[in-house]
Amino acid sequence: MKLAHILIPDFPVQVEILGNPSLRQKPVVIGGRPDEEGSVLAYSPAARRVGVRAGMSLRQAQQVCPAAAFLPADEAKYQGAHRGLIASLSTFSPLRETLAPGEICLDASGLEGLYGPDRKVVERICLTLQKETGLRARLGVASTRFVAATAASLATLGAGVIVPPGTEAAYLAPLPIDAMPISQEAHQLLTRLGMLTLGQVAEMPAGALSRTLGAEGEALHRLARGIDDRPLSPQFEETPLSAEIHLDYELEQLPALVAYADLLISQLATELTTAGLAAGNLILEIEQEDHKRLTAWGYLRPASSDRGRLSGRAAGLLERLDYSAGATSLKLSLTPLLSAHEGSRQLPFHQRYALTPDPVGSAVRSIRDRYGGTSIQAGAAVTGPPPEPVEVQLGDDGKPGALLRKRGWSRIELVQLHWRLEGDWWFQEGRKDYFQVVTRRGEIVVLLHALPEDRWYLHPAAKPSQWPAM
Repeated sequence: MKLAHILIPDFPVQVEILGNPSLRQKPVVIGGRPDEEGSVLAYSPAARRVGVRAGMSLRQAQQVCPAAAFLPADEAKYQGAHRGLIASLSTFSPLRETLAPGEICLDASGLEGLYGPDRKVVERICLTLQKETGLRARLGVASTRFVAATAASLATLGAGVIVPPGTEAAYLAPLPIDAMPISQEAHQLLTRLGMLTLGQVAEMPAGALSRTLGAEGEALHRLARGIDDRPLSPQFEETPLSAEIHLDYELEQLPALVAYADLLISQLATELTTAGLAAGNLILEIEQEDHKRLTAWGYLRPASSDRGRLSGRAAGLLERLDYSAGATSLKLSLTPLLSAHEGSRQLPFHQRYALTPDPVGSAVRSIRDRYGGTSIQAGAAVTGPPPEPVEVQLGDDGKPGALLRKRGWSRIELVQLHWRLEGDWWFQEGRKDYFQVVTRRGEIVVLLHALPEDRWYLHPAAKPSQWPAM
């Protein structure tokens, strides 16, 4: 698993500054007025530098930083900003867990297939959040929650730290023991033993800490070595459609798990069809005999309620999971739930041309042969909506991989068709490449790439007009 920990440092302060940019030039303390009986809830870096701390009384904070702007906490505003943060991150993954307002852990598995190496993924997330929400984030990318969170806390604002698999212990080694969630008793013990860094804790013999500190000692020893088995607990803005099977025995064979998944899919597909809905993502969860939970997810693009497609997707996800202990439960969830017609394709306009490699072109030639060329030219004068300029990012195969819409970057899951026009009677110079694509939201759109000007357009009126180019 690959996790991205997104941290918006000083989250309430950043939100307040977005609403009042003049606050950017002064220290900010959030919690109330200095003459009120209250304590500091949040503060800006400028206030931190002069000694303001969380929990300090507002009166003390004014004595420490008299130039600060004191603001009451606006929880509704902060919750609204957090919802905007979640909406922006939904572009990247449906599996995300809120840890605190302005702090989210995201399943980043597979994102490199669209955005490239992890550093590109980090850049894209930071850029998207700043552009869509105005918030600046720190990111940590790692294979475990603790390492990802630690990396995020040490990252530069607007950037990220990536910890490759297998290097977790080496990355943590020089950090102080305060980097771990540690009790005062454990901190005092380790300090007396001369254990000041995570590397020193990791080198201690297994069981040495647990004999003194019990479960906390064992947990600290594992964290210091970069081991963290806590799974991601996904949270959704809508209730997913789910089905689950609990087993009285441990199941270890993949064919048997696939068979049980088919039973769940049959139930879910029936519920989708009855409700007139289609699913955009399929999420699969397995609980093992050792109580460890494994999660995998995959897109359904376009959105679908077809049992065969759902079963095939579930089987593919099961093959990806590396379960070391027998499975005791299997759960499938579908989200988001969309109207069944979203993503559907129009049938050929005339059955006569349905099986030809160029149905529209065959029809045009038939009309021109029968009624003459002027009939086609007259029809061509009736234009559709003008193409809309759009920014497109290419994938490794040179085809569109993502497009920038008003809601932000939309991932392209599938290029269904690619056709090209060169030197036709309505287009004399250059070349036009059309790509019919399916976006992550299940939309089927046509992108136009015009040469030699090298511009991309969203072409709502375009239809495939010749055999797809290879």
